Amino acid sequence: MTKKGVEIERAEWNVYSSGNKNSAGTSLASIKIKMKGFVEIYTAEEGVGPVDALGRALFKAVRQTRPEVDEIQLVDFSVTYSNGKKGTASGTAAEVVVSVDFARNGKLFKFVEVSENILEAVFKTLVRGIEAVLEPL
Repeated sequence: MTKKGVEIERAEWNVYSSGNKNSAGTSLASIKIKMKGFVEIYTAEEGVGPVDALGRALFKAVRQTRPEVDEIQLVDFSVTYSNGKKGTASGTAAEVVVSVDFARNGKLFKFVEVSENILEAVFKTLVRGIEAVLEPL
């Protein structure tokens, strides 16, 4: 098994979005992470929508100890939904499949996560990507 370049031991995040009928609005994500071997990092970022804000906040937090995170390029991002899961009380819970392709130094990496919560799936996919794509110190 390959050693991870970054290991995020613990993470907490919140995303707030606001807008009105005349504007798309903005989103703000705050994140607190504990990376292995480093102190806890707290930061926040705005974005065009909650997914963008969450990604920007995560990269900003990691950048404080691993500036080479800026070498990672997000090549493709997709979200698909499945039909409602059987066995739920309402029968309407949907699974979200988030797929993210990253590139670094000419290499392509693909990560996929599944969840009933789109932001959770996005966050887990981004974390897995950053952990795998950055080389160990």
